[in-house]
Amino acid sequence: MAIYKYINILRLSLFVYLLILGNVSVSGQKKSTKDLFHTKVFLKNDSVAEGYLRNFLSHPGVYYADQINSMDSTVRINHMDRFILRKNEKYNNRDIDSLITWYDETPDIKMKWIPIPANLAFGFNTPVIYHYPLLLCLMFKGDYVSGYLGFDPMLGSRLLYLMDGMPYAKAFISGSGKLTEKRRKTLIDEFGKYPGMKDYIMGLDKKELEQDPLVILRKLDESLKGQQ
Repeated sequence: MAIYKYINILRLSLFVYLLILGNVSVSGQKKSTKDLFHTKVFLKNDSVAEGYLRNFLSHPGVYYADQINSMDSTVRINHMDRFILRKNEKYNNRDIDSLITWYDETPDIKMKWIPIPANLAFGFNTPVIYHYPLLLCLMFKGDYVSGYLGFDPMLGSRLLYLMDGMPYAKAFISGSGKLTEKRRKTLIDEFGKYPGMKDYIMGLDKKELEQDPLVILRKLDESLKGQQ
């Protein structure tokens, strides 16, 4: 699936960030936007902002608290095609309804991000919860389960799920889909209470999960359908 190329994008390191900066060069009066996310921000006050994403690592999954203006996380966009008045505009996650990102070279491939409170810990491990909602990329929408992709600068990429009644989206595996025996145990901790899920996870093939980490959520959605 085309969307899976973006999982690799969300594993970017500072090294890649420096490469991106190296590719943003001045050409006449206009900067190159080839490697930047074109971004449209839909705010809760019904206004819309559009520009190029200028967050650290240049994607909305990486956050920091703005100690000067707010303790909330922010999204920064810039009108890179302007010669004058070209400055970052900041929007707090709490004020965002959703945002869409895409590359200008592939405008048909768009990613939708939604601010959601999130727990980035696996299984019954000590919760890792920020004091602000994280912008998570919608990857799967079932009848009972939604799946998201998020990123943390220390923990890396995370796949998360959310169902009605959950206070937080919950991480269940890394963005790579790597299945170790330790991770198999936390998956059972997370999903084993649902019909058929424990046996399914016990027999889950590592390669299958790496190729499609969302297969677990599709199976969970089917399991919940069967209960209705």
